[in-house]
Amino acid sequence: MESGIDILKEVIQERLDEKRRKEMAKKTGRPPQIRETDNGNEKYCAKGKHYQSADLDHFYRDAKSKTGFSSWCRKCQRAASTPTNKKEDPISDIDLKPTKKDMVLHLDFSENDLLFEDILTEAADQLRTPAMQVMWLASKQIYKERNVT
Repeated sequence: MESGIDILKEVIQERLDEKRRKEMAKKTGRPPQIRETDNGNEKYCAKGKHYQSADLDHFYRDAKSKTGFSSWCRKCQRAASTPTNKKEDPISDIDLKPTKKDMVLHLDFSENDLLFEDILTEAADQLRTPAMQVMWLASKQIYKERNVT
């Protein structure tokens, strides 16, 4: 059986721990990870900036964490891992680097029939497709312009 002194030591230690947690939260600007409520312990979700019950129904297990739970609640983790619809997120298209499939060059030779015929002839001589020949000529011109300036 625990004596009154042992119980008092435990209560004092719990209060000191709670006080330290609150002081650390003030220093770091973050709320405490675990708080005690009438309904039991609640854990802070770093992603959603809210508290949830500190149990496996609301948080995944994380043995590396001090609390034993992940820093994000299950709901926020699911929302972050679910792919978004591109129509709803126009910024995601801007962030992507263009791929070869996206790089399309449209050339109109309707006014320059002779130039197009020259490209076809030269492409056949060099065993290139007309598209490859145009790209080769364009890259050659870009290289010249870069070296001149």
